[in-house]
Amino acid sequence: MSKIHDGIFELDVSTKHSQECCIKLVEEGGLRVLFGVLARCNRSLPNQIIIAKTCGILLNVAKVSSCTNAVYQQQNAVASILRLLDVHRLNSDMCPTLCQLLTILSSIPECRQEILAQRNRNKITEIFRSLERKVSLEKQRNRQVCEHGRRSVRVHGGGMVTDISLCFDAIMELMKGLGITV
Repeated sequence: MSKIHDGIFELDVSTKHSQECCIKLVEEGGLRVLFGVLARCNRSLPNQIIIAKTCGILLNVAKVSSCTNAVYQQQNAVASILRLLDVHRLNSDMCPTLCQLLTILSSIPECRQEILAQRNRNKITEIFRSLERKVSLEKQRNRQVCEHGRRSVRVHGGGMVTDISLCFDAIMELMKGLGITV
């Protein structure tokens, strides 16, 4: 696991700073491996870190125009990304990255059509409504905390601190870009 962790971290940095690295990753079949890593990870904190970095790598690759289609062409790419978005909707390290990745992929007409298929549109809307409720509850809770003068920090599964508003803003931007209204 530590070798995967180290490799993912190195790829994240490399793809963030080098388009050539992104192109080479695509040419060498690395995207298939990355989607395989995502499929095998669970919700433990070490795995969440690997998932977040792997999604960052996919986003870095998708930002390179000559590589965007390669990300979409991976088997079940949209379904995999939407599944991760659903599972990690409250994780402010992953949710915005996944939404941005879907937004970039939606520039490919076939991908946009797949994302806007009724089942996927329903999933995105369901995630939005869930986050909308959480944001509303969080605002209400913060008002109560302010009235009592205590500071509040939201901690989720395995000690991950999250800012639900970042996730909510990201899903709203995705929906806006796709033309999905509620």
